[in-house]
Amino acid sequence: MTPSKTRFCGIYAGLLLCGCDDLVIDCVEHPQWCGDFSVVSLGAVNRADPLATVSVRVATNDASPSYETHFRASFELTQTGRPPIGRGSDLPPPQPLPTGDTGWAVPLSRFFADPQTRLNLPCGPAKLYLHARLRSQPTSTPLTPSSDPDSATFQQHALTDLAISDDRPPTFLAPTAGPAKLPGGAALSTLGLHPGTPFTLYASLDQILGTSQAQLGVGTLDLQTGALASVTTEKNYQFVGETSAARLLVKLAPSAGTCGIASAFAAACAQLDTATAVNDPAKCFSSTAPLAWCFPARSTAAASVDPAGGYFAAVDGPGNLHVHNLSLNLAAKTLSTSEWTSLAFPGFFLVTSGDLDADGSHDLLALRQNLSPLLLFRQSNTFNSSSDKQTLSQEWAARLDAHPQARSSDAVAAIGPFDHCDPGPDVLLASGGTVFVFPNPTQADPSFVKKPLSLPGLPPGSTITALLLADTNADKAADLLLVAAKPDTIYVYSLH
Repeated sequence: MTPSKTRFCGIYAGLLLCGCDDLVIDCVEHPQWCGDFSVVSLGAVNRADPLATVSVRVATNDASPSYETHFRASFELTQTGRPPIGRGSDLPPPQPLPTGDTGWAVPLSRFFADPQTRLNLPCGPAKLYLHARLRSQPTSTPLTPSSDPDSATFQQHALTDLAISDDRPPTFLAPTAGPAKLPGGAALSTLGLHPGTPFTLYASLDQILGTSQAQLGVGTLDLQTGALASVTTEKNYQFVGETSAARLLVKLAPSAGTCGIASAFAAACAQLDTATAVNDPAKCFSSTAPLAWCFPARSTAAASVDPAGGYFAAVDGPGNLHVHNLSLNLAAKTLSTSEWTSLAFPGFFLVTSGDLDADGSHDLLALRQNLSPLLLFRQSNTFNSSSDKQTLSQEWAARLDAHPQARSSDAVAAIGPFDHCDPGPDVLLASGGTVFVFPNPTQADPSFVKKPLSLPGLPPGSTITALLLADTNADKAADLLLVAAKPDTIYVYSLH
């Protein structure tokens, strides 16, 4: 072997030995890369922003990695486990952030390049994981070594909590076929929608203001065009609302009630494809005992507890609020009601139901002219029976009472999950021809400031007499807003 060749092999062997030493002693000389980082999230992720980033700060004595150290970040979006590290994103060495800290601004697009995928991200809590590739074997078990050939050399250094939000304002598309029409020139006081192809729409038509006349309207609704067709009506019935087993109605009874005019009975319909189905005993049946108030009600609302029961509420002619528990047996065709309470003082003009506290049971919101709204939170077989429910009721009432629209005599309301991202319930309230949304104060927006909605095609100053939020695609969010405006027009708005 020549001397030159001998010198080359010696240098090459020395380099190899040095490399091996580096591989062995990396964690000894650079312990900051073998221990956990202290990572603090500096922001949330707005999934509607294609340029959104997550800023994270690295708190370590030495944020200068060796030349062979690489970083990866990955998200955990569900409780089922962390994603494979192979789906993570390579990051450069930590850089100065606008805050003066050292760390990374991680673009959301690194993880979700497809805009549609990004918008379908689940909202709420998430976790961001940071990993570093070390020249020595990691001291902790790699995250998912089988998912990536390189993952065995990565060590998890830290994780930080963050939140995925959606700051898009709600936007609506007006129906392409124009507003649907109901016959008779009647104001609509209650709306309901039953799934099917097409959907069945129910409405109470108040015929003549100041009289005891009312009728039920049933039609089919095309969700694509907003067209209402095959409308049938039946006098002396009012639609109350949906339970899980049946459609609930109140009907005029031939006997006189306590208020000097005809009394009312509750009725349930397993099938209500046309308004005349109320006369078919195979589809509809009534309670045997009359209600403690007279027909027609000024406002009604129903809610399920389970397939065999639920409750409903009504505001009678003088403005008193009545709440009834009900028991329903479709096989035996029996329906019984018992009045839970009667708030026998006038002033109520509207009642609606919805799960305001997200506990699985529907609650009641009753509006009163020039008075604070009343909230009744369902709890077991009663309402507001614990101090927590009482406190929540008072908080909701105070927040709504801060807005004059909630005390206006023309106000109507609906309750349901309306936010793009937040699954919690919101309150929609219409007054003076404008629809407002009150975000749930326990969710992303604690301010409870009303936000007016822009509804294209709705005539300015319309008298809005009914609102309905309906989940048309089973995604646990309101996809459809129905607005009934005098005299006989239903506007259908798809939420996008």
